[in-house]
Amino acid sequence: MNVLDLNSRVVIKPGDKLLFRPTPHKRSAEQKKFLEEPAHKPGIPLEFVGFVEEWALPLDSAGRVPGVYAVQNTLRVRTSSRVWEISQRDVQAVHTPRGSELAWAETHGPIRLRDLPRSIRYYPDDVVQVHGVSGLLPEAARRVLAVVREPGTELLKYRVEETNVELQHRFKTELAAAVEKRTLPSREVMTKQRWDLGEEAIVLSSQGPIGFLYADKANKFSHFDPAVEIERVWRREGVSHMVKGWLTRDEAQTLFNSGAVDVVAPSRLNSTDDERYSAYVLHDQFRKHRERVRNLTGLHLPVSSA
Repeated sequence: MNVLDLNSRVVIKPGDKLLFRPTPHKRSAEQKKFLEEPAHKPGIPLEFVGFVEEWALPLDSAGRVPGVYAVQNTLRVRTSSRVWEISQRDVQAVHTPRGSELAWAETHGPIRLRDLPRSIRYYPDDVVQVHGVSGLLPEAARRVLAVVREPGTELLKYRVEETNVELQHRFKTELAAAVEKRTLPSREVMTKQRWDLGEEAIVLSSQGPIGFLYADKANKFSHFDPAVEIERVWRREGVSHMVKGWLTRDEAQTLFNSGAVDVVAPSRLNSTDDERYSAYVLHDQFRKHRERVRNLTGLHLPVSSA
């Protein structure tokens, strides 16, 4: 792990000594167990091992740039008995190997530790073909649904779904087998199956708008109708987050004109009689597209009747 400058006041790296000073806050079961140990008294030094880590992938729900992040600012520390996970809130000072003590200020926002260990080859909405997978037709075009991490590894997988043709073929096969055995087919027989595949099983047919967005090629969206671009890109989870919903047309227009939101679009729960709107704000990494998005929204949003 690289040296981490967490708040411009503290630089720590594995092997540094942290000073344990518990503060009142909600703790996990592991953190409570650490606190209950008789030897873990305020002021004891702890050896910093690293952060508990998680991956942020494309369309991360928190809007983070893809990479490896610290989990809720949780630290891994070593005592004489074992390695523990404790909250950063319980570390008030740092003892470096040089013996100096530095003030510790609680950090805010996600802590990005480093890039992903592997490059992302495909993005959600990319159109692909798959090869060497039983039950999936190699000539069929299908969209990537999500990028996921294979549990327990550092491998990226790409989630795809069977097509309607493949579903119908599987249904007929399972139904024939059930009739022969005089049983009922499984309840899942009419549910589309999904596969998490490695990049070696996938060939890209065409890149989708999310791939263009992460490649910083928003100019590639120019062939979209404004309403389609808003729906397929800018109001997607991981690109923006909803701040208000079920707005009337006039409320939506007023909120948009105030500059407080970036995207206003018809609610997905609209009835035929009373159209409502939802308002969204772009996540930080996509704020550079704010002018484009607001122009699109202005074209698409009906003019207020006021």
